[in-house]
This record gives sequence, C-alpha cells and structure tokens, in this order.
Amino acid sequence: MIMKCMEEFEKHLETARNQSKKAKRTLLSNLEEMEIRNEEIQESREHFAELRNNGVTLEKFVRFFEEWLKKSRLTGDKIRLRHSSLKVQYHKAATLLANKKLIGEHVQEVDFDQLRVENRHLTEHIESKNCLLIEMKKMTASGNLKLTQLKKFLQEKMAKKEALLQSIKTFEDDIMRSDEQLEKLYKELDQAKKKYDQCKERSENYLAPDVLECIRKKADVDNAKKELKVWERRKMLKELVLSIAITEMKRIFRCTNTHPSWFK
Repeated sequence: MIMKCMEEFEKHLETARNQSKKAKRTLLSNLEEMEIRNEEIQESREHFAELRNNGVTLEKFVRFFEEWLKKSRLTGDKIRLRHSSLKVQYHKAATLLANKKLIGEHVQEVDFDQLRVENRHLTEHIESKNCLLIEMKKMTASGNLKLTQLKKFLQEKMAKKEALLQSIKTFEDDIMRSDEQLEKLYKELDQAKKKYDQCKERSENYLAPDVLECIRKKADVDNAKKELKVWERRKMLKELVLSIAITEMKRIFRCTNTHPSWFK
C-alpha cells in the first residue's frame, strides 16, 4: 500500500515537474519574444526619429520598410530554425524514450540532463550563428544603402554630362551654320567685288560717254559700293558671332587654343 502510494506520488511529482518545465520553457520563450519585440520597436523608433530629423522622403520611407521587412523575414527564419531544432530534439527524445521502453529500460533523470546539456550547446551554437548572420545582414544593408547613394550621385553626374554634351552639340551646330553663312557671304562678296571691278574698269576705260550713260554708270557704281559696304558689315557681324562662339567653346572646354574639330 505504501509502495503504491509512493509510486502514485512519484507519478504526480513527475507530472508536476514536467508541467513546471513546460511552463518555464513557455515563459522563457515569451520573454525572449518580448525582448526581440522591444529591440525591434526601439530600433524602429530610433530609425523613425532619424528620418524625422533628416527629413522623410518617399525613397527613404520605402527603403526603411524594405529593410524592416528583411529583418522581419530574418527573425521569422530564426524562429523557424529554432522551432525545427526543438522539433528535431523532441523527436530524438521521443525516439530514445520509445526505444528504452521497448527494451524495458526506465528513463532516468540523467538522460534528460544529458539531453538538456546537448540542447543548450546546440542552442548556443545556433544563437552564435544567428548573431553572425544578423551582422552580415546589417553589413549587406549598409552596403546596399551606400550603393544606392552612389548610384544616385552617378545618375546626377550623367545627367549633367548629357546636358553639357547637348550644349556642345548646339554650339557646334551654330558654328557650322555660321561657317556656311560666312562661306556664302564670301562668295557673294567676291561676286560683288568682281562686279565692282568690272564696273570700275568700264568706268576707267570707257571714253567720252554721254551724260545719261555716265549718270547711269555712276549710279550703278554707287549702288555696287553700297552693296559692298552692306556685305562687308554682314561679314563683320558673322565674324563677331564666330569669335563669340569660339570664346564660349574655349570657356566650356577650358582651353586657350582653337581645336580644328570644332569646324568639321
């Protein structure tokens, strides 16, 4: 009778011990979850405060939530990994208990202690690996942020380069048009000079013209002189425009000599 009561007492004691261990593990897991949540909340508050102080933009806000989602996935992976590890340990313990029951042996407290020690070592190893993985994730996130900033800086420089190239192309087109107009003016000027020389030669070599013919020739010569002056003024204006364009090209390219490729 006493032995039976002691066996029942041991069974109740074992049940109470298991329940207390289960409650302890539940409380520890809840505490760990609360610590993780507090760390995430604190980090989010600090990040939001930093964004608020620096000025929140849409790109920063989206990047923050992308990083937050990455960290959430990392935490979920960590929890799933730990759950898988505990599940493996549970199956291992259940298999060990079943095997011992099959061979008629009783599971002793030392077996659970040994398993608990092994579990603690495995948990510490997993925690260290998870910490290392978190650090690597942080380094990767920092590198991605720096890369994004450098890409934005490069895009701004490329836009400035494109604008400068477009401005250079516009100046080159203006110079080409000025060259064409100058060439046309030179041809017209040569024709006017030729016409003026012909008129001058006729006026000098022509003997005893009548009064009307002389007046007409003089009027033609005056008109040719006026036209020559007009074309010379146009030439001066075009040369002035060309000089201004060449000066602007020298200022853009920061050089003192004229490059032949500008006139191609």
